Amino acid sequence: MPKTSLNPYYVSGLVEREGSFTWKTFENNAYKAGWGTHPLFHIVLHSIDKELLEKIQIFFGAFALQGKGQRGYSKIYVTKDKCDYVVQSINEIRILLDHFDKYPLITEKKADYILFKGMVDLIIRKEHLTSEGLQKIVNFKAALNRGLSNKMWQAFPKTIPVERPKVLLKSIPDPNWLVGFVDGEGSFVVTISLNSNKSGFRVRLEFSVCQHLRDEELMNQSNRIFRLWKTIMDSRSPLISFRVKKFSDIIDIIIPFFKKYPLQSVKNLNFMDFCKVAEIMKVKGHLTVEGLEEVRDIRNNMNTKRNYDVS
Repeated sequence: MPKTSLNPYYVSGLVEREGSFTWKTFENNAYKAGWGTHPLFHIVLHSIDKELLEKIQIFFGAFALQGKGQRGYSKIYVTKDKCDYVVQSINEIRILLDHFDKYPLITEKKADYILFKGMVDLIIRKEHLTSEGLQKIVNFKAALNRGLSNKMWQAFPKTIPVERPKVLLKSIPDPNWLVGFVDGEGSFVVTISLNSNKSGFRVRLEFSVCQHLRDEELMNQSNRIFRLWKTIMDSRSPLISFRVKKFSDIIDIIIPFFKKYPLQSVKNLNFMDFCKVAEIMKVKGHLTVEGLEEVRDIRNNMNTKRNYDVS
């Protein structure tokens, strides 16, 4: 069985931000109902994170081997800027369902998952081969993600969208879930601004995670995981940001957390640079000309300025 170091909660956390449950429906006279239909699961990352997607492919491949005795047909498609892990065979989709039932999603994406699973159940029972069963799938599809296209509404005028499930967030199930979520939507930033101190500049560290306003409670849960005394948020409709700028919180809480529960994407390179700057700041090195220049060099190779080797 292929081995993978990925924690299953990490995978679910990453999918909360970078995964999607979609459904393809297309005209095809080869089917009795005149339409073909099948599920699609995606995880889309930047092309620099192709290795992480390969680990995820192995992760679910290991599940497949354990459950079915053979690998499926998932694919990773790579372009200049992104890589897309795609699963569409029913056998592999069932493996995914087993995973997400055991390590559940907790944000509004869980509603899409519940709808998606209901549609897969119809496929497994072969109801999609009848006009009545196909209409049931379209009713589900109308409530999934962005709903139906104008063409689909015209083709299925009797569509009555099913009620979208309500998701009540209870708690973040595991620290590794939060690491996966941060790998998808977190950032580690070093800023240098003018200041009236001796060096003439101010260096600040900032850790942030963004999410849609509808999942505000998730930001509160993140706050509790990090054990900060108060919630640090910026409302930017329709987004909300959990931000940590206080240096002692960065040193005592954020950095130890991600050292204990490491990031798996190339974002970990930015975190390690973030830690280097923190060490310089701890000894007041950033207040010297030499130390400030070192901080500037580190900052200028982080995030979008980093030269990633994707060969």
